[in-house]
Amino acid sequence: EPRRIDVATVVHAAELPLQADPVQLTVALRAITDNAVEAIGEGGQIRIEVSAVELSTDAASDAVRHIEIAIRDDGPGIPPEVRRHLFDPFFSGRSAGRGLGFGLTKGWRIVTAHGGHVDVTSEPGHGTEFRIVLPTAEVPQPQPVISGERS
Repeated sequence: EPRRIDVATVVHAAELPLQADPVQLTVALRAITDNAVEAIGEGGQIRIEVSAVELSTDAASDAVRHIEIAIRDDGPGIPPEVRRHLFDPFFSGRSAGRGLGFGLTKGWRIVTAHGGHVDVTSEPGHGTEFRIVLPTAEVPQPQPVISGERS
């Protein structure tokens, strides 16, 4: 609020099953969102969009459902030389004294520990998009009881 940044959240699915540590995912999302707030400064927009996506590893395999969380901002964008180091510990693209350079590293580690990945798209002067892709939780089906035995 003090920075006059408008944050919009859009969820495109009624139910998105995910087996994950909610505290850790909150830390990851907060790190990326805080980074967007710092980049914007004042008077910008952040859009957080959650949806189910179908991804396949190759043409022969079936698509697997994933959850995608896109965090877009209309900040100044990230120069290519900074983008290469975004997830490096102790790296910060900001001036000295503005953090330790752990936020995005921590967010990346949490997402990858959950079997996901983070993609970054940015063009200087046109904002940035972080896309977090996480596998959905497969709900185990009950096993049938055969001949009175339980498996």
